[in-house]
Amino acid sequence: MTPARASRDPIDYTTKTGSSLYDCATKSLFTDSKDAFDLKSDGLMNFLDAVNRRGRECGWEIFTINNTAGDAKNLLTEYGDLTIQNIVNHATAVLQAAPITHSVQEEGRLFACINNSMTQGAIDVLNLRQDKFLIPAPIDEYSGTCFLHVIIAEAQVDTRATTNLLLGQLTSGLPDIMAKEGGNVKSFNLQVLSIVRRVKRRGTDPGSILPQLLCVYMSVDDKEGKFARYIENLNNNYIDGTINLSDSVLMTKAKAKYEELCKDDAFEIVNKKDDTIMALQTQVEALSTKLTTKKKSNDGGRSSEKGTAKKVPDWMNKAPKSGESKTKSKDGKTYHWCDGYGTHKPRWVIHKVEKCRGYIKHLRELGENHANSGDDEEEEPEVPASEFPTRETQRRVGWSTTMLAQVQRSAGEDSE
Repeated sequence: MTPARASRDPIDYTTKTGSSLYDCATKSLFTDSKDAFDLKSDGLMNFLDAVNRRGRECGWEIFTINNTAGDAKNLLTEYGDLTIQNIVNHATAVLQAAPITHSVQEEGRLFACINNSMTQGAIDVLNLRQDKFLIPAPIDEYSGTCFLHVIIAEAQVDTRATTNLLLGQLTSGLPDIMAKEGGNVKSFNLQVLSIVRRVKRRGTDPGSILPQLLCVYMSVDDKEGKFARYIENLNNNYIDGTINLSDSVLMTKAKAKYEELCKDDAFEIVNKKDDTIMALQTQVEALSTKLTTKKKSNDGGRSSEKGTAKKVPDWMNKAPKSGESKTKSKDGKTYHWCDGYGTHKPRWVIHKVEKCRGYIKHLRELGENHANSGDDEEEEPEVPASEFPTRETQRRVGWSTTMLAQVQRSAGEDSE
């Protein structure tokens, strides 16, 4: 217990101890003045957390306020359930107490603490709202709790649209959050908990997001799929009634499994950025081929004839004999034998077989059965897992979809 919390008696500021306690309570919440709060919404959470820590250190009990229904609410964590009038009534009752109480002093210390933690620009804005936190005569005192409420109102747009946006992030927005965190389950959980807190602070119950969490966790494309299979087992046991799962329980278990796999060096995101860019390029090529085919069919099929009209040397059309290499050099260039798979005639080409649009389309049509097609390894080169839909990738289609938007934003920097 800190000295400030040792007693609820009023502090005598004329003494050395009292003066020291006042200085400790009212100093800026931030060590570096550059971190002073500027009323921007993205810093509100950290600011309120800092106020909460100072309040616990100093033993402040003024944050609990009754709302219109008479229910006790915490101004720092449930401000959405309190109106400005609720807080004014509370502050008025506290400040008009006689003789002076510890709570009266807390109102003053909170005001001074917050005022010392704001940027000059923020103070200039707040001075225009002085009537909202200066309790009028005969009290004529600044209220720390009213001041805090004004700051919260200024720092955020307290509208239903904002709340709905946050709720959307907890549902359809979760895959994008996981993608941005690169499959880091621990960081993902922190982001989700932060959004939940912001929703609750606005007086809204976000409800359970268990189905969404399960879906996102199972979409994490980790090394050997151990994490995803673990979540699948949890889900199956939950459905069978073997275990009970809640949002917090699932997030705790997911975090523990993630840390366990990381410790054993068994957690590695398969879809790294470079591989994902390659996979996306493959998707684009496949779609382009599909669209081109449609266009050609609309032209009466004449385009396919045009595509083969270009003359090539006779040797390029001569297939290698059984046992001969399907790669050769000629005139300083390397050629590969490609069957074309419908996009061009079988011939020697510059592009590698695995880059052939027809071959990519062929693999996608075969799906999981491509490995059992009957060709030997030399006739059908091995293709990286990120370029065709394996069973793991098909099961985690949500992950691939969300990675698309993320990689498109950064592809310009990484695709040289």
